[in-house]
Amino acid sequence: MTKIRTCVKPTGCESLNTPMPSTSNTVNCVPSNPICTLDDYNCTEWSACEYKLTSKGFETIQTRSCPTKIVCDSEASTRPATSQSCAFVPKCSYYSWSCSLWSDCSSSGSQTRSCSKTSNCEGGAQSPAITQSCSYTPACSADTWQCGNWGTCSPQGIQARSCNKTFDCSSAETASPATSQYCEAPNQPKQQTPSEDLGISNQDTIIKATVKLVCPVSSTMASQGSGTIINSTGLILTNKHVIDGTAGCLVGFIDDYDDEPYFGDRQIADIYKISSDADVAVLKLRNPSNKTLASVNISQSNSSNIKLGEILTTYGYPAKFGTKITYTSGDFSGIDGDYLKTTAVIEHGNSGGGAYLKNGAFIGIPTAVVKGSLNSMGYLLSVNKVNSWLNNSIAYNYNSNNNNYSRVSALLEDMDLGQLDSLGLFVSGDEIGDDTKNEQKSAANIDIKLSSRLRGKLLLQVEDRGRIWYVNPDDAQKSEVTFANALPLFQNFALGITNSDLNKIPLNDENYNSSIGNRLKGKLLLQVEDKGRIWYVDFDGKKWEVTWANLMSLFQKLALGITNADLEKIASGSL
Repeated sequence: MTKIRTCVKPTGCESLNTPMPSTSNTVNCVPSNPICTLDDYNCTEWSACEYKLTSKGFETIQTRSCPTKIVCDSEASTRPATSQSCAFVPKCSYYSWSCSLWSDCSSSGSQTRSCSKTSNCEGGAQSPAITQSCSYTPACSADTWQCGNWGTCSPQGIQARSCNKTFDCSSAETASPATSQYCEAPNQPKQQTPSEDLGISNQDTIIKATVKLVCPVSSTMASQGSGTIINSTGLILTNKHVIDGTAGCLVGFIDDYDDEPYFGDRQIADIYKISSDADVAVLKLRNPSNKTLASVNISQSNSSNIKLGEILTTYGYPAKFGTKITYTSGDFSGIDGDYLKTTAVIEHGNSGGGAYLKNGAFIGIPTAVVKGSLNSMGYLLSVNKVNSWLNNSIAYNYNSNNNNYSRVSALLEDMDLGQLDSLGLFVSGDEIGDDTKNEQKSAANIDIKLSSRLRGKLLLQVEDRGRIWYVNPDDAQKSEVTFANALPLFQNFALGITNSDLNKIPLNDENYNSSIGNRLKGKLLLQVEDKGRIWYVDFDGKKWEVTWANLMSLFQKLALGITNADLEKIASGSL
């Protein structure tokens, strides 16, 4: 390497002959490095803040390293800091996080939640999981039941099965499936029409005197049952539960067993007399033409001398066995209070008809079927009980001036007979007579606390075909709700209410509460200013309108399920 320089003689020494110094020289040398600038450093991120022991004691500091990117000379003035003071932030732990509840399981089999820090921390425990897999269960609307096969049909025409609940739907309360049903008994006389002379005296008259009753409760709904004409002017004997709650009945006649009941002459029977203590009533046919009718004289009948095993026959119009008259036969099996027991098959709709001995003597009214744990027994209200009531009744010795029980109704007079087949027909419960007796016998078993707790409640009898009961808020006594007794039930229990007060109670789909609604929970209300419309106030204080169209479905929806055992602990009321 050659180094050069410039040499100049100073002014004033021009006379000196000193030689000029050398202006170039070859030497070996090493070039110097440039000074580093801040841009020449490549620093890492600051480390986490830590407590460290320094010359000043324990301090919170964080550090980094800053190597140079090029070869240069580092000077303190341009060198970046590699340590600094800091605010200490602890590491995160499991307890530093707060998470919401898991969401419902989605149809894709996953559920989510949100998680957030509850304290200032860094690093350490990571956020908990915010998604996870789950087992999706579709929304349910009913319990699921599994039932065994039906058992063998008993001699009384009943077969049973067992049912177990396999899925309990938390959002619904549904009745169990039926565990017993009627069947065709292998060794029992079948329901049949009398197609031959079976040696029954006076059968011609019995057939003509047995009438079919269609008793409207509205223009679209009617109860049906049977009746027996007991005098030639048109008094008709039947069960009270057939006509209870109706305005009267249209009467269908036949001349022979294979006739369809004839309603074409609009024969109307008004309700004439109702027993206060027995399931019996008398209708009076209007009979405008004063026809002499075929009738059965029951005044001399006596059920006290019947022998066990003696054959009985029944006549009536059971709803499940066609529209024509049907008779069955069976043995006399004993007595139970005012009832005669028989093995003769009795079905819904036989109620109000007649039961006879082979000599043609009337001995009772088919009234009820009592179910045991394995078999069932037919119950006939005895003619002795009927005559005891009739002999003390103006109904037996007819006097038109004392017809205080007639309920003349435009509903009967305006009914379109051409539309009779389209009526919604129902048969009131024929078990009513036995229920009443059993409940009277078990009065000592009444549970006062349970009855009081259920005041105003609608109850669903889950072990007996979903029958509906209403517990009167005033006396804590139960009454069964059927189409047949709905009118007297509402008349006896409904509380009259004005339109202004009714409007203060929210409808079932309205999202507010009212003091009057809360005060009337469990009450039936009669809207006195609007055609007597009926309302029920549920235990949320919300009102529901009750109509013929929604009567049973609404009450089933609002009812609380109850077992037979608990239902028997509530006293029965009377309408």
